[in-house]
Amino acid sequence: MPSAAPSVDRAPFAGRLRRRLRSLGAVAATAAMGLTLLVGPGAGSASAEPSANDWYRLRVCESGNNYAINTGNGYYGAYQFDLSTWRSVGGTGRPDQASPAVQDALALKLWYSRGWSPWSCARIVGLTGSPPAGGQPAAPVVLAAPVGTIDSVTTDAAAATITVNGWAFDPNSSSSAVFVHVYVNGVGYPLGSGGSRADVNAAFRISGDHGIANTVPARRGSNDVCVYAIGVNAGNNALLGCRTVQVPYAPVGSLDVARFAGNGSAVVAGWTLDANDPGRSIPAHVYVNGVGTAVTADGARGDVNQVTGLPGNHGFLAQVGARPGTNTVCAFGIGLAVNTQLSCTTFQAPQAPFGSLDVVSLAGDRATVAGWAIDPADPDASIPVHLYVSGVGYVDRADGGRDDVNRMFSTGGAHGFTDSIPMKPGEQVCAFGIGTAGFNTLLGCGTA
Repeated sequence: MPSAAPSVDRAPFAGRLRRRLRSLGAVAATAAMGLTLLVGPGAGSASAEPSANDWYRLRVCESGNNYAINTGNGYYGAYQFDLSTWRSVGGTGRPDQASPAVQDALALKLWYSRGWSPWSCARIVGLTGSPPAGGQPAAPVVLAAPVGTIDSVTTDAAAATITVNGWAFDPNSSSSAVFVHVYVNGVGYPLGSGGSRADVNAAFRISGDHGIANTVPARRGSNDVCVYAIGVNAGNNALLGCRTVQVPYAPVGSLDVARFAGNGSAVVAGWTLDANDPGRSIPAHVYVNGVGTAVTADGARGDVNQVTGLPGNHGFLAQVGARPGTNTVCAFGIGLAVNTQLSCTTFQAPQAPFGSLDVVSLAGDRATVAGWAIDPADPDASIPVHLYVSGVGYVDRADGGRDDVNRMFSTGGAHGFTDSIPMKPGEQVCAFGIGTAGFNTLLGCGTA
């Protein structure tokens, strides 16, 4: 320990240290390697700095290599500084609260000033020699570059992005978050660290937020990703690692046809394929007015094969329901990893019939039912009218004269209907106009 206190045999720390090092795992292994001072080789020489192994043996004896140790005996940290000695070499706070890099640097500074004499363990582990004349380092002490690791590189197929997770910090300013530069296929993205990583802080005995969780754009297919930690000192940067990751391709395709087909239905057609497995016929989902239909794009499309140079059948055709007026249709390619909206469009379907049930008049066991109906798809045509009483249907046709209706809607033709059907008192009759395009309309209901 660096003071005039009586010597203490700290050799028993050695066995405990070996057990502890085995338990720290990958993060602590990086700590053991990444925070060593870059000092010159050699031990016991009057003209050379102590080696990293010299310092390691000293720390094992003094503290069990525990940078955060504080047993309450007035000596702190890996080198067992007392506070007066610590402050004499420029330390602030307590040694056990300083980063390993700072403790290493000030231990070296103390060695240049007083040699091995401050540490009782130096004699125990056989450290000899003295610093160069003048008591100053032959060259400035250089602290380690930033340290860290890449824990994972994940992809988001839908967004075509890459997320890098890991940690990094600079021993020269261990409580501060460092900048991180992520390069994807040679394109750089300057980002920050700053996520909480309590495991890193515990392993390195530091404070601050040093987690990396950054998302950057990528291209579909293969991507080369390299991550650098940017040190607080200019040029003092560290490559944390590189990875090659695959971002799956999204399906491609086209919505070629969307049209009304009559009888209340529409035809939707196009093509789609997934370049991750180009020979495979993938599903296509077609939505008309929010109602979905699943089909398989397994129809022959030689034009698609010729243009893309890819094999397989990739055409799709779906017959779907439609409604009168404007219909919105969207088609999606359903890929192995992600789905793609191919396109959306609209088409027009004819309007449904309209009209009225004007009369329900009961006489005995029969009722006279009358009204009118017009189909905008063919306004001059006389369309069928279906009458239902207690689940029993009757077919009529709106082919009677209704000049009032023609004047009101500026149309020609005959659109009135009158029928006599069996009914009982209290029964209800409902009338439907049957359109030529497959759309039917409830004209009204009445009670006898």
